[in-house]
Amino acid sequence: MKKEKRKLSAIQEKSSDLSTITMKLELTKEELGNVEKKITSLQHQIDYNSSEIEALSQEISNSVEPKIIAIQKEINEVNEVVNQISDSLFDSFCKKLHIANIREYEDQNMKSLFEQSEKINEFNKTISKLSNHIEFEQESLRMLQKSISTLQSSHAQSTQSLSDLQTKSDATKDIEQQTQDAKISI
Repeated sequence: MKKEKRKLSAIQEKSSDLSTITMKLELTKEELGNVEKKITSLQHQIDYNSSEIEALSQEISNSVEPKIIAIQKEINEVNEVVNQISDSLFDSFCKKLHIANIREYEDQNMKSLFEQSEKINEFNKTISKLSNHIEFEQESLRMLQKSISTLQSSHAQSTQSLSDLQTKSDATKDIEQQTQDAKISI
């Protein structure tokens, strides 16, 4: 009997667990359905927005591109008028120089100025390098002169010491000679 009660209790427990799991499964399925509906709705919204963006982009392109082309054409026309005015103003100057128009003269001058600027930069670099080299050589010369001065001073001291020693040696020789002469006379 106890066994049956335990079995019955176990069955009821399992049945309760099964009911709970079944209920959770139903809720999860319902949630999944809601999420899928949201995904579908958002996908439709994305598709709609993409088509709107494409339509607006096309509309902007169709309305702006002709304006850009018109503005570019105006700019070209204004440039042409400016060139014609410049050509008429500088016509005699250009004829004297045997050039087609003032723009050709400006191009030549700009090229010449650019080349001169490059040469000046090269000269400045060379001057800088030479200045650095001169500074290095001057420092080397100062160090060499200092070494020579030290050697000369050392030489003078050595010469003086040698002279002092020579004097002492001569004095010692004189004393020895006097001592020998005194020994001989005794």
